[in-house]
Amino acid sequence: MTERNVSSARLEAISDAVIAVIITIMVLELHPPEAATVPALLGLWPQFAIYLVSFLVIATLWVNHRYLFSLMRRVDERVLWSNMALLFMLSLVPFSTAFVGQTRLAALSTAVYALVLFLAGIAFWSLAFGINAQYEPSDQPAAFALRQRLIHVAAVAAYVLAIPVAFLSALAALGLIVTPSLMYVTRLTRPN
Repeated sequence: MTERNVSSARLEAISDAVIAVIITIMVLELHPPEAATVPALLGLWPQFAIYLVSFLVIATLWVNHRYLFSLMRRVDERVLWSNMALLFMLSLVPFSTAFVGQTRLAALSTAVYALVLFLAGIAFWSLAFGINAQYEPSDQPAAFALRQRLIHVAAVAAYVLAIPVAFLSALAALGLIVTPSLMYVTRLTRPN
């Protein structure tokens, strides 16, 4: 397949735009209560909780996506299509977020949400491998070291583990889902 003439700036711009739209759609799904009472407001906790989790996950993916793109040497077919797969999976986050919120953290909706994030994690992993393939092993940036790959495996494992856990406890599943985001804001995940 011949290389397409796509600049990294153009690919980054479409990625940023899609992620901005995703966040906008998610917040538009938050509806104020019909009654102006504290109990009515508190009754929205499932919708707000899942929105918060989704926002943290999207923010974490965006920050890591931005970092990956700073390491990209060129836009090749592998990078282009793995990035599009990632954007597709992320575009399902508003649907799965609304599904969880509207069903008040039901087991099936929480499992579907975890599945979407697991598949987004796999797509992100594919993008990272595509960018890593642009380097010789001796020239590999610290972001692709074994330690960093193991951290990403742990994040994806948390998402996949959240799928069966959702049928036992939706809150425990959401705890697993938010753990990688919390982990990524620590120094542990920064390359040496």
